[in-house]
Amino acid sequence: MKNKQYLFRWVLYFLELVLLYVFSQMTIFPSVFGRKPNLLVALLTTVAIFETGEVVACFSMFAGFLIDVSLGVFVGVNASILCLISYILGTFSAHYLQKNFLSYLVVSTIFITVFYNLQFLFFYVLRGYDEIFYAYSIHYLPPMIVTWFVSLLFYLVNKILTLPFQRKYLNFT
Repeated sequence: MKNKQYLFRWVLYFLELVLLYVFSQMTIFPSVFGRKPNLLVALLTTVAIFETGEVVACFSMFAGFLIDVSLGVFVGVNASILCLISYILGTFSAHYLQKNFLSYLVVSTIFITVFYNLQFLFFYVLRGYDEIFYAYSIHYLPPMIVTWFVSLLFYLVNKILTLPFQRKYLNFT
């Protein structure tokens, strides 16, 4: 019984990841401040708070490869960044945080901020481009804010979807 609920949760996460990837690649997807949110990062923040670190790291590695392919950057950079952040925050949230909305706000803020700042460091600062503050405020800060707001919606959706499969709601006799 426990293996079935665990497998169903991961099938649900995987389907959600694939659908969000396809939806984010569509040209009709709305943009805010001229930038689109990164839906895969928003999904990974919810998975990082609901699951353990090792499993989230594998899941985020796959999502990172999808992000690398869609952005046309070196394959593995975003995957490595997401894998590292997901493992640390997933392990921390599994052992030290309660799974409520307040702790999700903290985890999602840390997750999204660290991801976009590391992405900015690797793809802009280390390459030696000029006007880094302008580039950060125009190209990295708006998607970071929009992704954070979208991740709040994903928290509510995934909380509702995984609620029937949590241990305290199942009848074990």
